[in-house]
Order: sequence, then structure tokens, then C-alpha cells
Amino acid sequence: MGEEATVHGLVGGTERSEKHKKYVVTLSDVFNSYSREIEVMDQEKICIPIPKLNDSELLNELKEHGIFVSDASMTESYCLFEREPNEIHMLLGADVIGNLLKGEEVKHLRRGLVAVNTHLGWTVMGKLKVENEKHSNVLLSLYVSDNCIKDLWSLDILGIKEPCEKKTRIELEEAARDHFARNVSRDEEGRYVVSLPWIQDHPPLLNCKNLAERRLKNCVRSLERSGNLGNYGAVFHSCLDEDIIEEVQKDADTKNEHYLPHHPVYKDNSTTKIRPVFDGSAKEKNSSSINECLEKGPNMVELIPAIINKLRLRKFGIAADIEKAFLQIGLREDDKPFLRFLWWENGDKENTKIYQHKSFSSSVVLFC
Repeated sequence: MGEEATVHGLVGGTERSEKHKKYVVTLSDVFNSYSREIEVMDQEKICIPIPKLNDSELLNELKEHGIFVSDASMTESYCLFEREPNEIHMLLGADVIGNLLKGEEVKHLRRGLVAVNTHLGWTVMGKLKVENEKHSNVLLSLYVSDNCIKDLWSLDILGIKEPCEKKTRIELEEAARDHFARNVSRDEEGRYVVSLPWIQDHPPLLNCKNLAERRLKNCVRSLERSGNLGNYGAVFHSCLDEDIIEEVQKDADTKNEHYLPHHPVYKDNSTTKIRPVFDGSAKEKNSSSINECLEKGPNMVELIPAIINKLRLRKFGIAADIEKAFLQIGLREDDKPFLRFLWWENGDKENTKIYQHKSFSSSVVLFC
């Protein structure tokens, strides 16, 4: 019968215009005692399949009332489907269904269902409770970015910058290097000592001790379940022996301090099977993290391609790993209290230890 443009009004007020081919089909019951021609339009998929009636108690009740439902029949010759009994081939609107209803017999069944007799046979309506329900949990997460909208179109990620912007970036990198050069020194053992690269007029930094305690509680609980509490604590004892961290007395009078939460990371293929990772991005509500208070410095990742290319200049290339390289860079005394953390010795909260880093933590942004 040709085509017809139809506007589909969907839930929520959404409208979508589509073209459909029109057909004339004949509806008839399985006994050919009733027939009627109606106009229909094509649709690739009408809706998801509707479950077949398979409730034995409901089927017995229908049988008591002498009600025959084709898709629940055990005789496949009466079942009106091609491949599966829950297929939906046609959706009838109110303009058609009103003429199909006999208006004579309506059976109110148990469980709130209703059986209605039509010229095409009985149909069961209502909500059927499914015993084995599957529940899906949907988690909605909202992330609010502090970046400016204009940064979304920035070409910096491709390495493309305007000359004036590139100059500003170079100046910032030079300022970071100058800060490092002015503050670097060596201790009596010859180890470099630097200060944290604080941002000028950085936002207030809270001590986050309560946050660190809450995170430590979860950390200890996880370690106890996995049986790694002793191994994790042994890492801190090793750091004490290697002079990487130091214990702080609880009665120490420190006005400015900050506590870092930590959690275990497992690496079976590493010499250190378990190690702590400190969260320099942790912060309380309406406060700043320590990473937000420190300069990031030059992006050294950009130098990697040039370094790799240099390996091609000679016949042999040698790669080596400096063990705990960052931990060999010491911190100035004034900055150590900002890299403190808590630990429950043997998982005992009453035996709380306060440690602080004597060298850089890899969880905190740094440059050198």
C-alpha cells in the first residue's frame, strides 16, 4: 500500500519521525471462524520478547475455567510462532483491539490476572510475578572537573602550542628548575636534600588525620583477610632500617602536618611482593590535597622518545634500574611533617605508630 511518514511520540516527550511501509493483513482465529482485515506498518523490531505462561498453578486455573491460551498449549500445532513462543510479530492498537473484544466474558483470576475473551481467542492480562527475579544495581557517578571549558579544545595534548603559550611554558619550567637549584643541598652522607615545591599562595592544607585513620582501618581489615598483615608491616620496619622513614613521637609539638592514606599493592613478579602506595591526592571535603599544593614541574615524559633514540647511536644499549631511586632524595626538616602516615602495629589500634618520610614519596608530585 506504499509508505507513510509517522511521528513516534516516545516516553518523556521525545519525538522521532520515520517512514514505514504499509500493508493489509487478515486476522483470523485458529478455527477460521472469524476474520478481519486491518492496516499495519512494518517495523524491524517491535519489542523485547514476552515470557511464555509456564506457571503450573495458573495453567490449572485456566483449565478449570475452560480457557485455552495458544502460547501455553503443549501442542505445537496450535502455537502461533515461527521460532520461539515469546516472539512478538504484531502490535495492535486501541483502534483495532476494541473491535476484537467480545464484551461477554471476563474472568478474574487469582494473583490479580484477568482473562478476556476475544474473537481471536482468550488473552490473559496483568502483572505476573516472577519467582526467580534478577536484580541489577545501577551506580550513577557524577564527576565534576575543575578544568576550564576552553581546555577541552586545547591542542597541548598534541604538542601544538602558540609561540606565546610555549614561551610561558618554558618560563614556568625554568622557574621550577631555579626553585630546585636554590633549595637543593647535600647532607653529611652526600645525599641530595630538597624542599617540597610548594605553589605560591597555595590553598589551605588540612592534616587529614581522620581520613588517614578511616582508610587505615579498611587497609588493616583487607590485610587481615588476605593474611598479609605481617608482610605489610615488615615493609615499614625495613624502611625504618634503611632510614627512609622515621617514627614521630605522639607528643611531638607540630603545628603544620599532613597525613597520607596508604594501601597495599601486590606484585608477584617483583622482588618486593607487597608494598605500600601513598595517596597524595586524598583530601577531606572542601579542602585540598597535598598534590594540589605542589608544583608539578617540567613534563619529563616528553624526553623519553629522544632518550630511546639515543640507544640507536651505538652498537649496544644498556638498561638499568636504580633501586628506590626517588627514595635517595632526602627532604628538608620543615617539609617532613607534611608526609606523615599512620600504622597499627600488628593490626592493634591501641599500638598506633606515626611515621614520616625522610625522602620523597612516589605518590607525591615532584621534580628533580
